[in-house]
Amino acid sequence: MSVHFRDVDGIVPRFNETFIDQGNYDAYEILSLLDEVGFEGMIIPDHVPHVESDSDWNTETAPTPSAI
Repeated sequence: MSVHFRDVDGIVPRFNETFIDQGNYDAYEILSLLDEVGFEGMIIPDHVPHVESDSDWNTETAPTPSAI
């Protein structure tokens, strides 16, 4: 099981993606609740905003698992 952390400022249909804990929810509170209930899965940051130094993932040239 995994939790995808994604935060936004605003609500549908007018919102902007933000960095984790910069938008509508309190990431510390959510992490505390996950710990309280014994969550042992992965926590994945998801859909963070693009920044000036971002580059493409170059997925067309990424090795496949069988090539590794």
